[in-house]
Amino acid sequence: MANSSTSIKMAFQSLSFVILGNLIFTSYSPMEPIFKARYNLTSTELGIITSFIFLGSMSMALLTGFFVDRIGRKNSIKISFLILSIGSIIISIFHSYYSIIVGYYILGFGYGIITPATNSLIMKAYYPEHSRFMGIKQSGVPVGAAFSAIVLPVIAIRFSIEILYFVIFILGIIIFILVKSDKIIRQKRIKEPYIKQLWSMKKNKLLIYVSLSAISLSLGQQTLLTYYVVFAKYKGFSLISGEILLACVFIGAVIGRIMWLRLNEKLFNKNRAVMLSFIMFLTTLSFLFLIFFVKILFLMIILSIFSGICAIGWNGMYVTLISEMSSEGNVGLFSGFSMMIMTIGPIFGVPLLGLLLDYTNYFYLWSIMALIMLIAAIFIFLIRHSFDNNRLTIYKKGL
Repeated sequence: MANSSTSIKMAFQSLSFVILGNLIFTSYSPMEPIFKARYNLTSTELGIITSFIFLGSMSMALLTGFFVDRIGRKNSIKISFLILSIGSIIISIFHSYYSIIVGYYILGFGYGIITPATNSLIMKAYYPEHSRFMGIKQSGVPVGAAFSAIVLPVIAIRFSIEILYFVIFILGIIIFILVKSDKIIRQKRIKEPYIKQLWSMKKNKLLIYVSLSAISLSLGQQTLLTYYVVFAKYKGFSLISGEILLACVFIGAVIGRIMWLRLNEKLFNKNRAVMLSFIMFLTTLSFLFLIFFVKILFLMIILSIFSGICAIGWNGMYVTLISEMSSEGNVGLFSGFSMMIMTIGPIFGVPLLGLLLDYTNYFYLWSIMALIMLIAAIFIFLIRHSFDNNRLTIYKKGL
């Protein structure tokens, strides 16, 4: 573990990168009702926007090990914000649904570096006392998303979509300039070609199992974020009330991303898989509760916070488990490979569920999500004993 002042600085920097990255990346969620109204989009077309975001993330996931583990953590983060700026200016300049799709593909591509890079920063600075700080770092995801939900629609409505994304472009450029490059990349010379390293990941069964389970979690999270505000409007709430409920989801996500890791240090013998299964079961319940959505703002605020704790708060547990399974110097590779598999859920599932929604209603949407989550919870629980060993030795030794 690094000295105290270095560790505190690294934690703050990592949290800041995640917050600012997600302020840009998750802008699709609060903006989708505005896109829907401006371009007269269907639920399927909204789902395609989400799909392309994660298609971009999947594309970058193939390269994150190269960027993070070989080029450097801070250098990778600089590249990330430069790419985020490019995606934003495309949406600002070209005024069409297709420019939104292309822009968000690039945004997904750029954002795909941030989580693996910050995972590596936290593991290097805090190991073996990393889990608490990983949860704090990942809480930046919903914090950034909450700022996005509160601030971005106001700018878009008060001024315009074009001005909003130009402001985001400027923000990305400023961060790109301010982030200092890695002075020296301290690592042993890597003789094995990167493609060979990436291909070898398929032999890691535990990594595959966790990543497959995360498909359902990622699908559930992005389905909730994509359709939640539109769902609230469908149930009779105003756009502002819907955005408030989405902000409450993000508040719950902040709580969950810190809380689950702290609880797991005391429960289930620190077995991450058992805790992940438990979170999936609660997420199943949260989707079932949405079926009984009522037009009482106070009750919906409580349900929104609970949904955020479960359906979005799982991520801190997931990234900690993946980082612990990696060997030192390969956190970017393991994180990127797992995220590549995980993004299959949003890429294919969200637009398919949007198509379902165009022909049915939200009862079927939330019911199907509950069923998928329950199946995944049972699967990860059945393989829980594979994670009984002390994983804190894996990071140093490798698998």
